[in-house]
Amino acid sequence: MKTTSLAYWIAPALFTVLLIIGCGKDESEPDYSDPRGLQLSAVFNNGIVPAHAAFVAEATALQTAADAFAANPDTQNLAEVQLRWRSATDQWKMCEVYDFGPVSNFFLHTRIHRWPVDTEGIDDAINAGETIDEAYISSRGSSIIGLGTLEYLLFAEDESTTVQRFTNDAARRDYLQALSHYLTTVATELNNRWLEAGPAFTTNTGLSVGGGQNQFVNGLINQLDKTIRFRLRTPSGEESGEAPDASLVETPFAAYSLACLRAGFAEWELAYYGGESAGNGYGFDDYLAELGNTDVAPRIAAAIEKVAANLDALSQRNTTLGELVTDDTAAISQLTADYQALLVLMRVDLSSSISVVLTVTDADGD
Repeated sequence: MKTTSLAYWIAPALFTVLLIIGCGKDESEPDYSDPRGLQLSAVFNNGIVPAHAAFVAEATALQTAADAFAANPDTQNLAEVQLRWRSATDQWKMCEVYDFGPVSNFFLHTRIHRWPVDTEGIDDAINAGETIDEAYISSRGSSIIGLGTLEYLLFAEDESTTVQRFTNDAARRDYLQALSHYLTTVATELNNRWLEAGPAFTTNTGLSVGGGQNQFVNGLINQLDKTIRFRLRTPSGEESGEAPDASLVETPFAAYSLACLRAGFAEWELAYYGGESAGNGYGFDDYLAELGNTDVAPRIAAAIEKVAANLDALSQRNTTLGELVTDDTAAISQLTADYQALLVLMRVDLSSSISVVLTVTDADGD
């Protein structure tokens, strides 16, 4: 009598079951086998890459407008270059969120924007009698170059005075052009460095201090701390214990600081959630759920919503951050408290939940 082994019947049946399961899986669903790698890939592809590519485009548009204004200083060209400055600054506030990881050691961020600027140093550099070109700008300190210096040149005085100054001063025109060209150069370098570092960053899934997720969390914490200390507490006088000083807001000449706060926080939120609106996001809320932690993510989400709502409400008022720090200290105190509550949740609750090692950073970028 011929016998049939059990394996003969089990193997085809098992294959059929696996085939059915495999066919039923949506290939667009994320692979949860490597959650840290999935999160790093999400923030890289949905945040870092598009933000920096867009900034290169905005810097290039600003350069074109600056060239046009330098060639023909009039109110129309001034309005265009001011508009391009605002657009580039908005985009830069998004890129600032990603000052961590493999590119932070190149100190390119301070070459793009540092405040407050040294207005006397800017004027001295313009009037030094030297050839003003990109090489000259690249040899100058960060307090007399970048978006902050462009802001000073374009917004510090009224339109007619600004036009007149550029009309009568060739060195000032040269400085404006060289600044804008150098900005595009540095923006391109920063973008390229992130593109080169991407593969190593997204696969750096270890839990050590140098791990990608550890660097990412510390970067987000540092941005919140920088906003609290320098963008809010310093101009309001809370950091030093002195009187409020509207000249210490981030963009005092263009009165654009509230817009900067909104743009920066919107990108911070996108980074935290891994760009979920893109359809392939994987953020800290997903990672916490993967770890079985259902407590921390809702509290962070509520804190994020509170900051965003406060920024939206302040932006709808007919005022500037400079006016708020002197005329409505209660509003600034509340906004600072909202940021502080989020910072504590990130620094304490999130970090302990996912075993992040906090690092001490010099938040002013020096």
